[in-house]
This record gives sequence, structure tokens and C-alpha cells, in this order.
Amino acid sequence: MSFNESAQRQLDDDRQINFQTIDPTVLFIKLSELKAEPQKLEQVKEQTQKYVVDQLRKLEASDNQTIEDFFDQFSQIIQLSQVGDFFGMSEPYDSLQIMEAKMEDLLAKNPYADNSFVKKIDTDIEMNLRGMGNFSARKLRRKLMVKYEIDPEKMKIVNNQLELKEKEETWLIEAKQVRANVLLTRITNKKNPSVYAFAPIETLGAKIEEGKFAEIAKEAFENFTQRQETDKITERFDLPKDQKITYIKIFPQQKKARGSKDILESSYHAAVSNEHTLARAYPRMKSLPTIISDTPKQQLINYIQESYIAGGRYFYLDIYNHGTPAGISFEEKLTAQDFMEITNLFPGAKFTINTMACYGGGLKDGFKRGFKADELARKILSLSPLDMDQFERTEDRVSVFLQTRHDTKSLLSFTQKGDAEFIIYQSYFNVFFMQAIRDGKNYGQAFLFADKKMEALLYINAEALIKGEVL
Repeated sequence: MSFNESAQRQLDDDRQINFQTIDPTVLFIKLSELKAEPQKLEQVKEQTQKYVVDQLRKLEASDNQTIEDFFDQFSQIIQLSQVGDFFGMSEPYDSLQIMEAKMEDLLAKNPYADNSFVKKIDTDIEMNLRGMGNFSARKLRRKLMVKYEIDPEKMKIVNNQLELKEKEETWLIEAKQVRANVLLTRITNKKNPSVYAFAPIETLGAKIEEGKFAEIAKEAFENFTQRQETDKITERFDLPKDQKITYIKIFPQQKKARGSKDILESSYHAAVSNEHTLARAYPRMKSLPTIISDTPKQQLINYIQESYIAGGRYFYLDIYNHGTPAGISFEEKLTAQDFMEITNLFPGAKFTINTMACYGGGLKDGFKRGFKADELARKILSLSPLDMDQFERTEDRVSVFLQTRHDTKSLLSFTQKGDAEFIIYQSYFNVFFMQAIRDGKNYGQAFLFADKKMEALLYINAEALIKGEVL
């Protein structure tokens, strides 16, 4: 949640909570402070519940005319949900569904009502990307030489370009400062500029220091060879237009520390925008209520089972949370193994999984291991009386789209409000992806379009698994 001067004054005031004027942000913090004193927390329960319900009813009664109005109210409702969570209130989550339905009514009357919001995001991104200039070759060399033990003869500046000699090849190294503490590099073969790879500066520096730069060079050549085929596979991929698609978006519920940006608060409207962009392109896509939980696995299974019983056979899972190489960072991590278990419960269904999580939530490597184990199990079962040909391989039923590689953090777009406040709108990747879908590209083409944009602007690659192939 964000703070303004009025909210800060309320926070500093130690007097009794004034429910007539208090800001939800401040109320959340004051309730957090009372958690250590359950009796005092219980004393304000009834007033808090009334306050939340009253605020929700005012929001629900609003006559919204633009998508921006709805997105502003989503943020307010989510703030109220974080207050209500102290007492297990479900009303805020019901309100989110009510407001989404009202927004759908607006879009039904005017399918392009959200264009102004999308243009605003595009403008914000352009402004921010202009500030992400290249590191100078001299500055980059100095940074690498200071932190890592690198032979000065191997890495020299030639014609204002940083060159690295590796056996018979010469490689150009460039870098972009994409955040105050995030420096990403592009390594390009001087003889053939189509041969390149990306890596965080920490990975590049460590590889050079350990004498393992050849691993990055090998990856660059492999990427060049594979891209020509894998791009064709990705371009052909699409969601079905003649089949019902069940869309499920998943968020964590847990509120973070004071002043931090909550995933639900900062990205919910972005997820809704992505959802409606896809629904416009795939008219048979139907959304289930958002899963907002720190332990979403069982609820996800329940949703899929209910839809499966009703005849649903294609599921799109859109997951918003932080990630590590070990999994997507819910209180109970969601891992590739979890998704393998879920998808194998419904052998007649197909799944597309999308996430903005850093490091792809470790899903790429996890699914590769899972697909391999699944194929081994099929071979064992083929010796039994079961006819395995009646079941599709899991890798043929599950497609996975990751906005960042297994070794890279995601970057979220932002805009400046006033002098200092930054509002996270969306991952850069998603904005480019939505732009391509709106322009009429199919799913795979839109994914590639966004990937190429990220390559050029931010030195970041996306990853996908289609039919078990890493693309």
C-alpha cells in the first residue's frame, strides 16, 4: 500500500481508531500492531467489519464510466480485503467479483473502453525505457575487473566496444542498467551478430573468472541453431477458438511488510486487463472467480474438477506471484511437481500455464524432469494390460509460458506519480504481449513478439515449453 501525508499523520496518532476518517492503509497497520494483543484486536472487530462493509457498498454503488475507474476501485477493495482478513471476512472478495462483472458489462457495450488505459501504460513504458541506457564499455570493463579476477589481456576495449577473446572467437559484451541494482548483459559473436546470449552480470563475471565462458558461448551458438526451428513451433501455437477455455487467475493473499507493494494490490488490475484482452481474442474463454490464497493448490484442483465435470477440457492458468528457482513463492510453494500432479488428475484435459514469476518459478527445469519421469512411467505401464495409447503424454497436454528464464528476475513496469511514488502496473512482457494480441496475432506469435521486444530493450529472454520442447 502507498502512503500520503494524511495517512502518515493518522499512523503517527496513537489515539483511539477513528473509523469515520481512517485510511484503510493506516487501519491495516494499526490492526497489525494489535495482533500481539488478541483482546484489544477483538474489541475493534465489530467496528472494523462494519467499516469494511460500508466502504465496499459505497464502491459497489459507484457509476463507473471508464476502465481506469474500475482499476482504481480494485486497488481500494484489495486494501479493504487486507483489513478484513484479520477477521476472516469474505465480503471484499465477493466485491471484486461484483466489480469484475460490472466491468464486463461496460466492455460488452464498448469493447475498446480500455484503450486509453493501455495507451497510458505504453506511454509509461516508453518513458521508463528511455532511462535504461547502455553501460559504457569502459565502465562495464571496470566493474567486471574490480569484482572478478579476469586476465586483462582477455578483455579489452576496441573502438569503444568491450571485446572478450575466447579461443578463436571474439565476443562483444554490452550491458544495460535496468534497475539500480540490476545489470543485464548481452554477449554477441563479433563475426556473426545473430549468435548471442543474455546473462545477469553476476553470471557472466563468475563464468569468465572460473574459465567457463565457453558455456555461455556454447549456449549462444545453440540458441542460434535452435531459434530457427523453435520460433516456427512457437508461432504455430495457439489457444483453441472452437473450444471452451476455462481461465483461472491465481494471487497470493498474504500482505507484505509496511510500505511494500503487495502483489495483489499492484497487479490485480493488470491481470484483469490481460484476461479481457485474451477473452476478446478467444470468445469461448470463460473466467472463474480469482483464487486469492497463500495455499492455492487444493482450491485450484477443486476449480478444475468442477469445470471438468461440467465438460471443460482446456484450462488456462495465469499465476501472479514472486518466484525463485525452487518454485512460485506462495506460503506453500507451487512447483512443477505440483502442476504435474494436478494435470495428471485430469488426463483428458489440456493446460496452458503462464506466470510472471522471477526465474520462471523454476518451472522449466521442473517440468523437464516431470515429463521425463512421466515418459518412463508410460513405458513401464505399457508392459501392463493397460492401453497407454488412449492417454496423451503429459508433455503433449501441458504448455508452459514463462516471462523470464530460469536464471533471470522479472522486471515490472512502473510510472511515477507525483514526485516519488511508483505504481507497479504490469510486467513489461505482458504489456507487449497484450499489444500483439490486440493487433491480431495468435498466442504463440504474441509471445514471440513480446520476447523480441524484451530482448532488444532489456536483454531478457522468455522461455516456453511446448510439447516438451524448451523454446
